[in-house]
Amino acid sequence: MNCVEINGGRKDQRALAALTVAVAADALGLGRTRTLEIDLKITRGLHKKTGAEAFYLMGDTHKEHEIEVDAELGLRDFITAICHEMVHLKQAYRKEMIQKNNGRTYWKGKDCTDVDYLNQPWEKEAYKLQDKIALKIWEAL
Repeated sequence: MNCVEINGGRKDQRALAALTVAVAADALGLGRTRTLEIDLKITRGLHKKTGAEAFYLMGDTHKEHEIEVDAELGLRDFITAICHEMVHLKQAYRKEMIQKNNGRTYWKGKDCTDVDYLNQPWEKEAYKLQDKIALKIWEAL
């Protein structure tokens, strides 16, 4: 089983985040993976500090992943943000999206570093899938 550690937020937010990660992992074909290490942080005021509702960061290996989500998001946005970041986790784990030490980002071998945010292929996929995955969480609730 994957190792998921959730810190911060309220007890109900941690439980919802755990459910969201589990359902999203299954929906993305990562449910049977036994090597993922996911550290999810629920941080108060993330959006106010950074302008982002959530972040995804890859660790030192493609097996280590970190997601940070704003604790002040409403229920729908909280779930959707985690689903969006889980798509990025899948992309990194499967090496579809690779961030090099030189600051370049590659999508399936193609350098896409200079592509505008909404045209980045990894963002297009994440926005396309986030609501489909979030619907599965609503059904699970």
